[in-house]
Amino acid sequence: MNGQSRRLIARFLFIVAAVALLLPGAGCVAMADIANIKDGATDPAGPLGGTRVVGQTFVSHQAGLSAVQVLPIIGDAAPLPHNEILTLHLRTSPDDVGPDLRSVGVRVADLRHNVPQRFEFPPIFDSKDKSFYFFLEIKGISTDGGASVWSSEKDTYPYGSMYLDGHQTTGDLTFRTFYVYDAATMAGDLARGVTGNWGAILLAIVVLLMPGYILHFLYPRRSRLDPVEVLALSVGLSIAVLGAVALFAKLMGIKLDETNVRVAAVMLGTVATVLLLKGMIGRSLRQVGASERSSPMLSGTSAAASDGIEAWPYKEKLLFYICMALVLLVSAAIRFVHVRDATVPMWVDSPQHAEIVQLIVGNGGLPDSYRPFAEVEPFSYHFGFHVLVALFHWLSGMDVPGSMLVIGQALSVLIPLSVYMFAVKLSRSRLVALVSATVVGLISVMPAYYVSWGRYTQLTGMVLLPIAVALTMEALSTPRSVPPLRPLLLAAIAVGGLIIAHPRVMVFYLCFLLAFTGQRIVTSRHSWQSVAQSVSGTAILGGAGAAIVLPWIWTILRSIVLRTWQGASQATAADNPFPFAFITASNDRALIATAVGGLALGLIMRRKGALLLAVWTGLMLLSANLEMIGLRGSTMVSNGAVAIALFLPISLLVGYLISGTADHLGGVRWPFAIKLAAAVALIAVGLYGARGLLGILNPGTYLFFAEDRRAMDWIARNTPTDAKLLINSSFWQYGMYVGSDGGYWIPALTGRRTTVPTLLYALGKPSYLRNTSSRIAEAEALASSDRREDLRRYIEDNGVTYVYIGYRGGVMDPNLFLDTRGYREVYRKDGVWIFKVVQAE
Repeated sequence: MNGQSRRLIARFLFIVAAVALLLPGAGCVAMADIANIKDGATDPAGPLGGTRVVGQTFVSHQAGLSAVQVLPIIGDAAPLPHNEILTLHLRTSPDDVGPDLRSVGVRVADLRHNVPQRFEFPPIFDSKDKSFYFFLEIKGISTDGGASVWSSEKDTYPYGSMYLDGHQTTGDLTFRTFYVYDAATMAGDLARGVTGNWGAILLAIVVLLMPGYILHFLYPRRSRLDPVEVLALSVGLSIAVLGAVALFAKLMGIKLDETNVRVAAVMLGTVATVLLLKGMIGRSLRQVGASERSSPMLSGTSAAASDGIEAWPYKEKLLFYICMALVLLVSAAIRFVHVRDATVPMWVDSPQHAEIVQLIVGNGGLPDSYRPFAEVEPFSYHFGFHVLVALFHWLSGMDVPGSMLVIGQALSVLIPLSVYMFAVKLSRSRLVALVSATVVGLISVMPAYYVSWGRYTQLTGMVLLPIAVALTMEALSTPRSVPPLRPLLLAAIAVGGLIIAHPRVMVFYLCFLLAFTGQRIVTSRHSWQSVAQSVSGTAILGGAGAAIVLPWIWTILRSIVLRTWQGASQATAADNPFPFAFITASNDRALIATAVGGLALGLIMRRKGALLLAVWTGLMLLSANLEMIGLRGSTMVSNGAVAIALFLPISLLVGYLISGTADHLGGVRWPFAIKLAAAVALIAVGLYGARGLLGILNPGTYLFFAEDRRAMDWIARNTPTDAKLLINSSFWQYGMYVGSDGGYWIPALTGRRTTVPTLLYALGKPSYLRNTSSRIAEAEALASSDRREDLRRYIEDNGVTYVYIGYRGGVMDPNLFLDTRGYREVYRKDGVWIFKVVQAE
């Protein structure tokens, strides 16, 4: 790199940093302290007013304590005074009679029943691991004024207690605490994350890039791919081919293990390195004597006419690469921050994914059934993500939950690459592609929010979907009845991989294929030969993709698709509302408005891609609402599933608006200084959007905490392998139940059985599902109603030998077992209880 390049990079980064620091509130985001989420609300804490006060002691587990949230109770017996103030006082302890550390008030008339009220105050930057006490009071009204806050009668919070009128009592308030996460803290976390995990980062690159990089050499016009497209194609093809390899290894009886996976990785790495060096030398030779021509970076059309990215003026090419690198790096930083406090992936889908990975690892490949985790066969789950995690686990030696977090968040970082390649293919504008990648990586709530649900399987499909679509467009771009062999092969691999990765996302692909084929037919000028070629090419491509994974097709149809269609009979229209909150949260409302503008401008400028995106979006929505055209719906494709996938067309339409506006203003003829300013503005907007993404996670989806992890280690060491544990549960949907605290992870982490299997049990026969759900519901009802004798009978009838109450807690109160004969407390630490079932005396 010459001195001019270094000066350009330094100048650009300095300007971006300066702009970012000037953004309002840059670097400071309010985030929930996940260890202080006490959402159980069973009883009023007592009426507030007069001299009555309620309070809670707690420990701040993070520096920068900045807010306390409570859940108000507002009675409707009498109107509350408009001018009275509910005041939160923050002190070091109940015995502290000095001045408040912080004091915040809110008008009582502004409180809303059961709507969380957050009291925000200037941060306390040295709050980490320190104890605090807050209390609430309302002066000027009587205690029968109808105002209170919720609490829980279960005394399960290990770091503090509830207080009434200054005296400690049983139970805890329903509360949360928040802290500010600033740029300095984030920089420290990132530094520790990179230095402590650089080996895992490299191995993730091996899994997600090398196989696809080797395959991308089959691309017919590879010289026209820029480096970003090469990376995107490598990621997509790696996901697709590794799933297919796992399937064929199963069919051929080949066992996978740590040794042969590592040998294969070394061999692939050697081949990829040789091909990379060969390509670099070849490109250098081709560039000798080449003249620089005009840039397509800010043009909506000229990229198609260019021979490749080498035709760009050097400064603009370098500027473009810097922008994309920043998008990926900042995206990676955000995704790391989201899981830095997690010990396992979040929410109720994650334990079943961990069990499937355990089955693959233990079986040396795809299993035949879900035993011992569920009495269900055959194995029929879409396994693309799980294969990636298993391979990374074998290479790195990291445990399965940690491997899931690494691969899942890596996919979330890499999806801007996939969107970029699709945008280039669809719009023939790298400006559209850059803007779309920025939106997906730094601004849009989805797919970053997928981590809150542990929805890594759909994320895997969404990473592959744009690549499959781009390769499909390439294969069908030639007006021939039979697509050219190499594009057809690559597209078929991607389509086959998509079938393995997620059938739901495959439906989204079919919606695009229908829209794209329809567009080709409409633009064929009523030539029957052209129509026949379009239909023939589409059919051959679809058949080739299905043929690659043909042994898996029947399994999907028999065990997944038919069952989800049958599940629709349990659902009504009320079970499938469109979740507008998923597309209007945080930055997304502005994105939708911008996308609508992009669609309008694209149609005015006669951009075929904009119309195709609109039709595709409509077909995706229709696939979730088939009853609108008189067909039976499916629980496999819901409005919620479509809503969280709409970031893809939305991001491209935003790119169309920016590109179209730049074209209208003569962007291709702008001097470099203006293009530099435009690039700075784009990255600055992206950084501002990234700030909003830092705090988007739903802290309520944490089931498992560090306190639970220590209990898992105790269970593995101190209980027999055939132990069965009663755990907390809650109703989920469509007649299914899930675990509601860290006990849900016991089978995946210790191999012991629990009374609540993961959602894999829903893949069984209807009778198995009903019987299992009935047993879970019975235990939940007995525990919540304090029917101790009946609960004891249930425990004996179902072979339960231990009871587990996790840090998050649930319907079971520890007092059910502390005060009852027949149970012995064997573990109690940091808010986690384990009781052994013993012979009642």
